[in-house]
Amino acid sequence: MRCRLSLFLSGILAFLLAISGCAPKVHRAFESNRYLSGFSTYLVNEDLGTYFRSPGDIDYTRNRAELEAYVGEIPVNGVLFHGRSNMKPLYELFVLVNPGRRTIEPGLFEYRFDTVVRGRRYVFLGRGMDDRFPESDFRYISKSLTRGKGLPDGVAPLNDLMERHAKSGKFLEAYTEIAGYPASDRTDRGLQLQYELTYLSMLGDNTLFREKLKVWEDRYALDEAVTLRIREKGIRGKDRVLDSLLALAAGQRLLMFSENHFYPWHRILVRELLPALKAEGYGYLALEALVTDSLLNQGMEPRLATGFYTREQQFNRLLQAARELGFEFVSYEASEGQPDREAAQAANLYGKTFGRDPDARVVVLAGIDHIYEESDGEQIRMAQLFAENYGIDPLTVSQTDLAHYRTQLGADLALINADSLITRRYRRVDYQLVNNLDPTPAPGDFTYTNPFGKPVQLGLYDARDWKTDLAFTFSVPQFSFLLAGGGNISLDLPHPGFRLLVFDEVGRVLVNRPVNTGE
Repeated sequence: MRCRLSLFLSGILAFLLAISGCAPKVHRAFESNRYLSGFSTYLVNEDLGTYFRSPGDIDYTRNRAELEAYVGEIPVNGVLFHGRSNMKPLYELFVLVNPGRRTIEPGLFEYRFDTVVRGRRYVFLGRGMDDRFPESDFRYISKSLTRGKGLPDGVAPLNDLMERHAKSGKFLEAYTEIAGYPASDRTDRGLQLQYELTYLSMLGDNTLFREKLKVWEDRYALDEAVTLRIREKGIRGKDRVLDSLLALAAGQRLLMFSENHFYPWHRILVRELLPALKAEGYGYLALEALVTDSLLNQGMEPRLATGFYTREQQFNRLLQAARELGFEFVSYEASEGQPDREAAQAANLYGKTFGRDPDARVVVLAGIDHIYEESDGEQIRMAQLFAENYGIDPLTVSQTDLAHYRTQLGADLALINADSLITRRYRRVDYQLVNNLDPTPAPGDFTYTNPFGKPVQLGLYDARDWKTDLAFTFSVPQFSFLLAGGGNISLDLPHPGFRLLVFDEVGRVLVNRPVNTGE
């Protein structure tokens, strides 16, 4: 009996040792990893309540099958995170959780850090793939380990994420990382939604953008009295509204439109007006968040670094149309450190236009509230300051105040004198414009179907002046679309000199080739 018990216990011990020695190579919680890549990369595992950060130049393996294949012959298990640096010094990082093996093969890793946090063992392993091993990087990574749900207080990488992608044309990658951010409160979620919409709007008129935009617009109540007043007192229909706007602009020196930065059709309206405005004598086009105007005015093609919003295809077409018509571009954004952004914008706008050209006639496209002519108890905005300080009263047209009414009026465009509206906040401009123009391009000879079984970003670039196939790293796509797996697009390309780029959700280039004639 004693012998049998001894054999039984020995068998259990052997079984437990076998289990510990055969722990899964990749941790069961791997799929709940989140990778928030800014100038640093913030790594969160929600199932385990684990957070740490690393330098932003580490590319992490995000596919389980890919990671399992890679670590198959490496004596590690319980791998939660694995990454490699993408610039010198080159190195590799493993983060293990409750690894079954009691020892790691000596000499295989140059860095090892073990710790136990709330009963769970974490092992950080690093090995160099270069002459110099950056031990300081690994100390930075392993010492940042924190246990708890979400990110620690004070860590807010949303703006960091936006800044990181500010000069990239990989809009799907930017959206994916921003959408993966674990927003912790209502304010954070609101900001996250704005940033998601910003990048989705750069990917054409896609289903996900429309769904998110509905969430955004549903936050604003509709007033049937406003809809009725526009129907009774306003002008509806694209041609009628465009003609009315041109008639109003005929006697003006300064014409200001507002835009919401993730409503591309607000830019389409201004582009459609430009030829007639040029014929009327307008010669300057002032744009918010334009990084530089001098290079554009010297004939340089818009690039990713030209501005934040100018990367969006409708904004890029606005720039192209204005340049072909001979408009002079004006960058009027306040510089960093100027305490009053509104006053600085007004001063910059005046100094670059009327201050040096008294006969100037100027078109301005500005963000949401910068064109308000009354403060309504809030901060005094650029348009009001411009009139007060320089004696030039602008004609102001808001496309943003009533943007959530765009599907209520049965028309592409609707225009109403703001004085006809009862609500005071709608009377801070001269006219309210409801814009529901369709940004979808007309179908044509070019067609493409996504064969990759997952969402991808399709970009079409004017490659006639490219010196290298990698010129997309600084070029603005002329067309950009989000395609679901099996999704397709059809459009008419203006010339045969286009190049097709397809990016996945982590920014990898899946296709880079010329567009074939008749494709």
